[in-house]
Amino acid sequence: MILTLSEWFFEFGFVIPDSTNTWQTLIEAAPESQMLPASLLSGNVVVETLFYDDDLLVSTSKVRLFYD
Repeated sequence: MILTLSEWFFEFGFVIPDSTNTWQTLIEAAPESQMLPASLLSGNVVVETLFYDDDLLVSTSKVRLFYD
C-alpha cells in the first residue's frame, strides 16, 4: 500500500536555456513526541521527485530511505 504523506509544488519561472541549475531542500523533523520509530519507517519511506517543463515530464527520481 502506498500512502502519500505530503506533496509540495514549486514553480521556478524562467530558466536560461542550456544552463545548469541546482535544487536544495531541507526537511525539518517533527517534534520527537510525534515521530514514528525508525524501525517502522526504515525501508518504507520513498521520496519521489518529478521535474516538469510545462506539462512535459523531464526527470523522475525515487529514493527509498533506510535508517540504522
